[in-house]
Amino acid sequence: MLDCERKYKRSKRFKPDQLLPKFTSLDKEYKNSEIDRGHQMAVYDRGYDSIEMIESIYYSNMTSQLSALSRGSWERLEEYTRKLVKIIR
Repeated sequence: MLDCERKYKRSKRFKPDQLLPKFTSLDKEYKNSEIDRGHQMAVYDRGYDSIEMIESIYYSNMTSQLSALSRGSWERLEEYTRKLVKIIR
């Protein structure tokens, strides 16, 4: 999945999960907050399939993260993991 030829464009906007709209309509809770919406299943790792790309930006695939974690050590860990996967292949 990490080295596929075709990557679909990533959306930066989270959406309510169509199967759980009542429970995952969370835009207003995150507006103007210092909390990031972190992916449980990384969008980057799902760019080979248009359906999986769409589903990866649902709030049901999101976990709250402090901005410093999401944009710092967690991001570096994800990048490092991807590099390891490519080396192993």
